[in-house]
Amino acid sequence: MALSSMVLRHLKQVFHVQSKIRQTIALWWRNVYFGSDRIRTNDTPMIKIFFRILGLLTLALALITAVLDLTRSIADSAIIMTPLGQDWFNFSLSSLNLAQAIVQRYIHPAIWDPGIQSILQLPSWVVFGVLAMLFFWIGRRRKQNWHEKYGA
Repeated sequence: MALSSMVLRHLKQVFHVQSKIRQTIALWWRNVYFGSDRIRTNDTPMIKIFFRILGLLTLALALITAVLDLTRSIADSAIIMTPLGQDWFNFSLSSLNLAQAIVQRYIHPAIWDPGIQSILQLPSWVVFGVLAMLFFWIGRRRKQNWHEKYGA
C-alpha cells in the first residue's frame, strides 16, 4: 500500500513537472514566434532595418558621386556636377535603355519624358542624397509615448 501511494505520488510529481516544462516551452515558442508585448516594444521591425540599410547604401552612393564631382571640379578649375543620367549611361547603357523601354511601353510614355528625364538631369549626389533621407525617414524609430512605454 505504501509503495503504490509513493509510486502514485511520484508519478503525479513527474507529470506536474512535465506539464510545467510543456507550458514553459509553449510560452517561450509563442514569444519567439509571435513576440510578446515586452519584447515587441523594444524590437525594431525588420522592414525598418531594411530601410536603414538602404539609406546607408544610398548615402554612400551620394558621398561617392559628390567626391567624384568635387575632384573633377578641382581638376578642371570649374564647377562640374555630373547628371544622374550621364552617370547611369556611363555605368550601364543597356539598363538605362531597358528602363526607358519598360516605362514608356508598359506604364506610360508621359512618365518618362517630363518626369524621369527631369530627375535624370539632376546631379547624382542630389538624387542619392534625397533618396537616402527618404529611406532614413521611413526607417526611423518612432518616438515612444509615455502611455505606450508604461501602459497607463
